[in-house]
Amino acid sequence: MGKSVLRKNKVVIVLQGRFAGRKGVVVKVLDSDNKHGYKRCIVAGINRYPRKITKAMTDETKSKRSRIKAFLRTINVNHLMPTRYELTDVEFKGLADTNKNDKEARREKLLQLKAEFEKRFQAQGKKGLKQNKHTNDAGYFFRKLRF
Repeated sequence: MGKSVLRKNKVVIVLQGRFAGRKGVVVKVLDSDNKHGYKRCIVAGINRYPRKITKAMTDETKSKRSRIKAFLRTINVNHLMPTRYELTDVEFKGLADTNKNDKEARREKLLQLKAEFEKRFQAQGKKGLKQNKHTNDAGYFFRKLRF
């Protein structure tokens, strides 16, 4: 069988379930095993997107409108549509640990993810941002899907 398009840091669109129509990033690709007979991915994504910000807004308004609500789910690869974009400059350390899945650990993971996404969203267009081939892909990731 050929090489999969789904790999780490790939931006995907969720097609089925509670988060259908939301964008996410593949954190880890999991192959099928005895418990699950299908290939799946751990996906970190945006449940509530940041709203539009203009120059005339105050700093307090800008910070309120740039808040993000994140999600972290294991999703079947048949329910994901890969895009041509990648989000390479966001760190996903510790999110793929499936052995720490109690309520407090899950909350900590989501708060860490939210902080990472908000930090990257604020860094858009800044001169100090390290430039690479996928730097501008974040603009697509943080925009709500319009359909």
